[in-house]
Amino acid sequence: SDIVAHPFVASTVHEILGPDAVAMIIASDTPYPGSSFQSIHQDFHRYGLTVNIPLVDFTDRNGPIEIWPKTHRPYGPAGFGEFTKADVLHDKDAIKRINEREKSMRVLMPAGSILIRDQRLVHRG
Repeated sequence: SDIVAHPFVASTVHEILGPDAVAMIIASDTPYPGSSFQSIHQDFHRYGLTVNIPLVDFTDRNGPIEIWPKTHRPYGPAGFGEFTKADVLHDKDAIKRINEREKSMRVLMPAGSILIRDQRLVHRG
């Protein structure tokens, strides 16, 4: 109840996805001192949510999650389109263009915070 079924997380997820939402994957990204950033990627191309709960403070010094805002939307010559629940798959070339053209942001937050994001969002740890 403190993590997987945290009342705030469960109520928020159910509000967005509906009462039948389930946790499909429970994992921990655990970088060690001296490790480098992941390459930018999407977790999945289908609509769904990912919940990140840092076990330590996310600071500029320890490699916090970095996101590219709006990248859960379709990408074209004019930029990002409107929100949709449809699949949004950015192939390797699109991800390269996103990395070159779009501004990212590092999500800094204290341990125990909760980040709920679209699983289609381009990011790296």
